[in-house]
Amino acid sequence: MLSALVISIIEQLPGQNFSPSENQLILFLLGDTAVMMRVLTFGNIANLNVLGAESSDIDPTDLLLPLLSRRMFLSMLDTAKPGVGIAAPQVGINRNVFWVQRFDKPDSPFEFFINPAIIKYSTLSHKGKEGCLSMPGERGEICAVTQFLLIISRLTWAGTLSCWRNLPQKFFSMNMTT
Repeated sequence: MLSALVISIIEQLPGQNFSPSENQLILFLLGDTAVMMRVLTFGNIANLNVLGAESSDIDPTDLLLPLLSRRMFLSMLDTAKPGVGIAAPQVGINRNVFWVQRFDKPDSPFEFFINPAIIKYSTLSHKGKEGCLSMPGERGEICAVTQFLLIISRLTWAGTLSCWRNLPQKFFSMNMTT
């Protein structure tokens, strides 16, 4: 656990908008960037208050955001249970940030998104099988829209429009409300 002095200093940093408990999760082991974060599961009743809560936007210049991003990425790629996307609530942080693998791009890169907002979506939908890191061992059929327009920010730029089709939007459909 972090000392009260360290937490007090962190809370005074410019752009800081994580809660004290979120700071502790992000800075666990003094923010070792080689340590993944624990993925919360729906099977644990204590996790439901985080996984089911509404998330809020984050200041893209927040000093802890790159650390959170790195540790979430490691959690998503855990060799014991790898995934193709992870949202901050899945590691106990109720903020609108997530990683997703972009199967719609060459080489299927992973990308990190900050404060996404769906501004328009199609009325057409399709069904497909999906899994979720917070529901290990489970796969189910979901119904997702076929296309949507999204405004997104990244660590290096902000406020861009992106049109998504097919696989990547399934992750958005599962992890966002419109």
